[in-house]
Amino acid sequence: MPEIDGQDEGQIREIAYFLWLHEGCPEGRADDHWMLACGSLIVQEPSAPDEAKAPPAVDITTPNRPATAEAPPKP
Repeated sequence: MPEIDGQDEGQIREIAYFLWLHEGCPEGRADDHWMLACGSLIVQEPSAPDEAKAPPAVDITTPNRPATAEAPPKP
């Protein structure tokens, strides 16, 4: 696993913050958001050291909600 430098940590912090906001600011999920943000940054790492670092892309369009066992009632 690559080491996290100051710039990467700032990006991770920002991504984790937006994930937290998107999920409605839940308490007790800081570690989950941090790990998701780390994973996002690792996936986005450039393959060559000369490439400029682009901000990592995170899909926050679908909130992380637990699946329900039953389908909602039909009208």
